[in-house]
Amino acid sequence: MKLLTFSVAAYNVETYLPKLFETLLDRRCIDRIEILIINDGSSDKTAQIAEQYQTRFPDSVRLVNKENGGHGSTINKGIGEAAGRYFRALDGDDWVDSDALCSLLEHLESADADVILTNYYKCYPDGHRTKERFHNLETGRIYAFEEVAPLVTWMCYHTVIYKTDLLKKNCIHLDEHCFYVDSELMILPIPYVNTVAFYDYSFYCYRLGLEGQSVSPTSRMKHAQDSYTVANSLLKMYDNLSDKLSEPKRHYIEHGIAGHCTWHFRTILTYPPSLEKKKEVQDFDKLVRNHSKAIYNEMEQFGKTSQLLQIVRRSGYLLYYPAAWIVRRASGSKSVLLRSRKSRS
Repeated sequence: MKLLTFSVAAYNVETYLPKLFETLLDRRCIDRIEILIINDGSSDKTAQIAEQYQTRFPDSVRLVNKENGGHGSTINKGIGEAAGRYFRALDGDDWVDSDALCSLLEHLESADADVILTNYYKCYPDGHRTKERFHNLETGRIYAFEEVAPLVTWMCYHTVIYKTDLLKKNCIHLDEHCFYVDSELMILPIPYVNTVAFYDYSFYCYRLGLEGQSVSPTSRMKHAQDSYTVANSLLKMYDNLSDKLSEPKRHYIEHGIAGHCTWHFRTILTYPPSLEKKKEVQDFDKLVRNHSKAIYNEMEQFGKTSQLLQIVRRSGYLLYYPAAWIVRRASGSKSVLLRSRKSRS
């Protein structure tokens, strides 16, 4: 059995695949990894490039063609096809640090935690990269999830490796034809996670600055329905949580869902203010409150957006208009290097 399956979301990434393969197919690592290129209906040469590597490395690379279904559909397909002990979702325009990957694989030989956490790099167009890291975890230690939950703010997409059987046995399935499903991948498996291990390696290189992936008003408005869909899915998931779930685990899930709901609140404020959008804010706030007062209250714990949320709520939504003006003004000044979470439709 392979140690680690990389499920690569590949939609029109012909420009980036060679670098990804170059970093994954290190001779020290290749025998221990499985690379699934999930071609999501690409119209460029993504499939042809993947086929070339599949021919050269048939024991490690496999091309899986499918109709376009979005980022979530590539992960769903990858989970179904994965044969490795552990599973890592990877975007086709990112890459890995080969040395760090090979070192991590040495630990995975004997690892048995449900989740493996690592650090990662943010990589910029000028070649500069910054390390994003966990500061409160001891490398190599196996933690109970309840021990980790108070020590980390959030286990994001770029940091998490799941045990494959955990995803398969619990039928983890993300929304398809939808952006922002990384929130689902980070939350839906948590009820089933008992143990977590951290290794102090930064092997995921997260590419920043690609055109069309900025957190721009246009992008947020275009995919607002997707943001709502994910919020609704997570709230329904929360409704079905077991009463026996530990308090640290329940709070971690509440915090994660609240984070996405706060993101959606800000997305609504990105539109030109109107009576219609004011009602949308009120209706969404009511939806969250009806599902969970805990999540509703937790939405007020996320910095400047939460400060606006508090003001809007406490004014009885009378201050929706100035709040929307503030968000639109701030959004207009953001750098194009700020990217959305790289979910694709």
